[in-house]
Amino acid sequence: MLHEKLEQESRAAQRRRMQIVIGAAVSVAVIGLACGGLVLLRPSEVVGVTTAQPAEVVPKTPEAAPEITPSAPVVAPDAAANEAARDRFKVDLAAFQSALEPAVIHGDFARWDAAAQRRILDGKETAISLFSQGAYVAAVDEMARAGAAAEAALTAREQAFNDAFTAAEAAFGADSYDAASLAIDRALTIRPDSAPAGALKQRIDALPALLAKIEDAAVARVENNLEAERGHLEAALAIDPGRGELAPRLAEVRRLLRETRFAGHIVAGLKHVEARNLTSAQRSLDDARAIYPDRAEVDVLDEKIAGLEIELLIARLTATARAAARADDWATAEQTYIQLRRLAPADRGIAAGLAQAQTINQLHARAARHLATPGRLASEAVAAEAGSIVDAVAPLRDASPRLGVQADALADLVAAYAVKVPVRIVSDGKTNITVRGVGIVGKITERTIELRPGAYTFEGIREGFQAVLMRINIPPGQADLVLEIVPDERI
Repeated sequence: MLHEKLEQESRAAQRRRMQIVIGAAVSVAVIGLACGGLVLLRPSEVVGVTTAQPAEVVPKTPEAAPEITPSAPVVAPDAAANEAARDRFKVDLAAFQSALEPAVIHGDFARWDAAAQRRILDGKETAISLFSQGAYVAAVDEMARAGAAAEAALTAREQAFNDAFTAAEAAFGADSYDAASLAIDRALTIRPDSAPAGALKQRIDALPALLAKIEDAAVARVENNLEAERGHLEAALAIDPGRGELAPRLAEVRRLLRETRFAGHIVAGLKHVEARNLTSAQRSLDDARAIYPDRAEVDVLDEKIAGLEIELLIARLTATARAAARADDWATAEQTYIQLRRLAPADRGIAAGLAQAQTINQLHARAARHLATPGRLASEAVAAEAGSIVDAVAPLRDASPRLGVQADALADLVAAYAVKVPVRIVSDGKTNITVRGVGIVGKITERTIELRPGAYTFEGIREGFQAVLMRINIPPGQADLVLEIVPDERI
């Protein structure tokens, strides 16, 4: 409790005052002995002792200091006792002035009990007066009564402060604003410089606003309005952070709100997955993960979003592949179907689309090679292979009009190269003529042979002459082709 700390501080202050008193007393005694005790204390010896004028009077508590009763008639002591009392008075006066008088003359004490202050200070003045008259024993007794009265008054003041402070704490703990305010004002009237009392005063002054927020939080709890309850509890703790009893409920409300928000994000994310809204589902997942990153619900939603992402990717790639096929762009279609097969290897539709794209692209490449080198069609084997391409394209013409155009062009070439062209060869009858890769024409003067369109090399050999090589390209449909092969350069 706060008042227990104040009592500890008060006892520590009293111990420090007693240490100061003892030190001052010893110092005064030593000085007195050094001077031989020959000098009497005159009124001038107490010059500088101040007597505070009473400040504003504050009604004292029932524990006010007792009145100082008038001293008994002075009886003349013996010389030795009187001399000893002289030295004792100096010590007692120094102790009073260092340990008790500063507190007595303080304005706070005067406001608490101005009458007691006046009596204590008058008693001190009376003791000094007796001392100046040489009545040392009576002066010592009067000084002792003034000191006892001061200690009693200060103790009563401290007790009154502690009682008021304790009452303020109890009333504040019971949320009784009026009682707490009266008690703390009474405590601060006694000790305005008390830091604990000032702090408690601030908390008490804020009590009406605090209680209003606590009441608002209770209403919100009954209405099951967690968001409003959280706001009111946070406002209450902002007003008075010392109300620790509110913290557990605030923590629980915050937990419940987190649970509610988390569950809301999970439910929303699952709905977005069903609606195939990937962006919104991912946002809900991120929000849920920010609250509880390790919960199983987060993993479930993450898996569903991953599945949706694959589904959407497959749908997008499938649309791309089909669009490419419709545009007769089977190279793009094939590459897209390859990506789809990696994502869904068991999908039969994807497998069929890939197979068709690969077939069309392969036929296109084969037809393009023949069209680029038509002369090879002079070979019956090559022409037969080209014809098989034309036959394979037939069922794919609707899927790829471009491939159908290639097949038509190739079919025309195959047909054209299938028609042999007549070639009339003229020679001198002495030259042996052959067609490389085809056969021997022989020694003739004139002969007509038929050859398939294509490139050929004719060779004429006559003894004693350089051989003659003649390379010709016979196009399809060529007519009236005459070749004269006669070596005319001797060896």
